[in-house]
Amino acid sequence: MEHPALLELLDALIANDRGAPGFRGTISIVVRTPEREHIWQAVFAEKSSAAFVDAVAPNTQAVLLLGEREANLILETGEPPQPPRLFVGAGDRALFSAFKDRYLSPKSFIDVRAGAKR
Repeated sequence: MEHPALLELLDALIANDRGAPGFRGTISIVVRTPEREHIWQAVFAEKSSAAFVDAVAPNTQAVLLLGEREANLILETGEPPQPPRLFVGAGDRALFSAFKDRYLSPKSFIDVRAGAKR
């Protein structure tokens, strides 16, 4: 099954992360397309893991729901469109911030190598 490109990219980032994330929690990101809702969940502890799931887990601390248009623009530009049609976040903002800093912020080669050795 094919998932939105943003979620596929996030899944690959988590799968290739060999270091400890430096924070703990569970995040779900939901992308609503005309066909269905694609739900991606990541768990952060000593190691990170992620998977596409059928429903948002009850223990999820942070959830982001966005439309397909918003997901595509985030992938292309790093920002959602203004104004977004569907872009709703709920839960632990500090967890989202830590996730964004680790996986979505531009990094130098040295930063990436240091993270792999943690």
